[in-house]
Amino acid sequence: MKYPPSRPWLLAALTLGLALVPVWLGWLRFRDEARRKDAQLFEATSGLAGERIQLALVRHLNFFNILRNQLRMQPSSVRDSLRMPPNFRQSFPHLLGFGYAAADGNRAILQWTDGSAGERVGDDLASDSRRATLLARTALGPTPSAVTDAADGGRIFVASTIADSGAVRGYAVGWLDINSLCRNSGVPLLKDGVLTVAPLGENGQPPDAARFFEIREGEFTLRLAIARGPAFGDTYRGVSPTLVLGAGGACALLLAFLVFQGARTLGLRAALEAERVRARLVQGFSHEFRTPLSVILSSADLLSAYFDKIEPARRDEALAQIHDSAGRMSAMVDEILLLSRLESGRVAPQPAEHDLDALCHAVAREVAAATRDRYPLSIEAAGTARCDATLLRGILANLLGNAVKYSPAGSAVRLAVEPRGSAFDFTVSDHGIGIPSADLPRIGEAFHRAANVGDTPGTGFGLAIVRRSAALLGGTFTITSVEGRGTTATLTLPAA
Repeated sequence: MKYPPSRPWLLAALTLGLALVPVWLGWLRFRDEARRKDAQLFEATSGLAGERIQLALVRHLNFFNILRNQLRMQPSSVRDSLRMPPNFRQSFPHLLGFGYAAADGNRAILQWTDGSAGERVGDDLASDSRRATLLARTALGPTPSAVTDAADGGRIFVASTIADSGAVRGYAVGWLDINSLCRNSGVPLLKDGVLTVAPLGENGQPPDAARFFEIREGEFTLRLAIARGPAFGDTYRGVSPTLVLGAGGACALLLAFLVFQGARTLGLRAALEAERVRARLVQGFSHEFRTPLSVILSSADLLSAYFDKIEPARRDEALAQIHDSAGRMSAMVDEILLLSRLESGRVAPQPAEHDLDALCHAVAREVAAATRDRYPLSIEAAGTARCDATLLRGILANLLGNAVKYSPAGSAVRLAVEPRGSAFDFTVSDHGIGIPSADLPRIGEAFHRAANVGDTPGTGFGLAIVRRSAALLGGTFTITSVEGRGTTATLTLPAA
């Protein structure tokens, strides 16, 4: 019987270690895949956000073309007081203010404003060198130009030239809120905190893990840093690699716990089974010993009480019964001790080269002498094999002994040894009472005997010893039988 490990926690620890290996490898793979998907999604979403910001910027720059055309179509007297409709103003939410500045030599005098850009009527917008350069550049082209307002890094200054008959009369000017343009460009990703956008100065560097995005419109360049917002992971990352690791670790711990509990359960079952075996052995031992012991006690009592009164023939019979019963008990003790040694692994085979014909005939002579030659034994053996002669003789003696024990007197018993490749088949066949099919699965259990043995004496140890001895020799043992027609037992042993 094979017992489970005596330390279930050691088996559980080994199981946990083995289970964590694929969990760890899976976590590494999932983490790398999550990072790759995260980078792909960030690339796509940040590109979308940058394009929407660019569209919003172009739309607002186009507003100044509309404003310039409106101012150019008005006479000079009306130009200074032109105002846009309120709903028109609301269509361009990133405007801080817009207005008209009249050209006066190298100056651009602000005539009026609509908004709260912080400029006042009468201010010279060309007093700042960056604005002056922008106004000079604007006079050379038909499209509005823009520059980051030097006065405030959060604004964009935009100007578009108004000319009459080729002469510059003034400028449509305005200011855009850079931060508002970045945050509120109609992109839900920006509103929901999935992405964050911040403008960069001329020499600014984007923060770590942020994408640099540059918008060019004419000669104006707007540099942006687009980064992952606080809600980016919640929206796009899906299952966290940490969750995968935690779930895998929990499953590994659960598996280790189940293995631990299973090992403990197997240990308890093995202990119970061993206890049942011991109980069965004690019960069988006491049962089998009871009959010869009763014969010995009764014969001894008879001789003790009536030794001088009973006839000599009766005394001899009683002494013979004592002798036979004591021999039977001695044989049972020897079988129990041998089975115990085989079970505990205390029998070590000592292989040597043996002549199979001589060994088989020697065993046959012993069996014939014990049965007073009442059964004709047929021996067919040849060749040599390297094996433990003591164990092999015990196996063959048990098989031949069972064959003659359960066969009618005069019935032939055959022992044949046949080579089969690198092994030998030892076959013992008889024409005895056979074994019922219901008992065949239990053949080899100690104390188990077939239901049809009747009063034939026996302990049930023989085939149990045969099976364990065959396994110890590295062989196999099989038995086939038909009740009422005989039994064939086959032992297969390696030749070397």
